[in-house]
Amino acid sequence: MELRGSCEYCGQHRIIDVPDANLTEAEINALVTDQCDCPQAKSERRKIKTQKKIEEYLENEIDPAAKPLMEAAVEAIRTYGAETVQVLTNDGWKVKVHIDKDGYLVFDSKKTDSKKTKI
Repeated sequence: MELRGSCEYCGQHRIIDVPDANLTEAEINALVTDQCDCPQAKSERRKIKTQKKIEEYLENEIDPAAKPLMEAAVEAIRTYGAETVQVLTNDGWKVKVHIDKDGYLVFDSKKTDSKKTKI
């Protein structure tokens, strides 16, 4: 069934073909926005995709005990503009989180084996 909706950002109208005709106007507009080529809609889709990738990385690569701390590091960089956040763990891992010159969020993890002796 063909339904008409508008982009939430630019207001452009579009007719979309959907199998379910029982959608609300807001749901139709969300589907139109997902297909719109305006810069704002593209930017929002890119943000959502990036957030999903970050969540996957934290879920699969970070120790569950350190996950809240790493989430706070990511938020400090993405939301509050921190340049770099470095996390040191008791088991010798050092993770540096920063945005590179191309605008990508980078997780730089290193395992350090240092030995310190006090006498």
